[in-house]
Amino acid sequence: QRFLESDVCSVIKHSNDMLAVSSHVNSLTGIIENVDYDIFDKKHEGNWKLTLHKVGLIICNTDRAVGICIERAFHSLSSAEASLVLIENFRNVNSRQEIHSRIEEHRAKILELYSRELS
Repeated sequence: QRFLESDVCSVIKHSNDMLAVSSHVNSLTGIIENVDYDIFDKKHEGNWKLTLHKVGLIICNTDRAVGICIERAFHSLSSAEASLVLIENFRNVNSRQEIHSRIEEHRAKILELYSRELS
C-alpha cells in the first residue's frame, strides 16, 4: 500500500484509477495471507499451484489497470514538456519491467512532439 500511496499517486492524479490498482494489489496480499494449508507440505503442491495461478491472474489485471493509469496520465497532459516530466517521475517508481517498457514507448513520441513545440 505504501508503494501505491506515495510513489505512484504523486505521479498519477486519477484517484479512481489508483483505487482500481490498489484493489488489485490488496487482493494479492489477501490471497497469500489467507492460505489455509502448509505451503511447504508436498501434499498441498496442487493447492499452491492454484494459488500461484490466481496470483498471476491478479498481476496481469494489475498490469492492465496500471496501463490504463499511464495512458490517462499522458492523455491528460497539455504539453510535451509535461509529458517528459511525467516520464522522469515514473523512472523513480519501483515497478515491473512491463510497466517501465510501456512508459518508455511514450518517450520517442513525446521527444518528437517536444522538438516540434520548440521549433
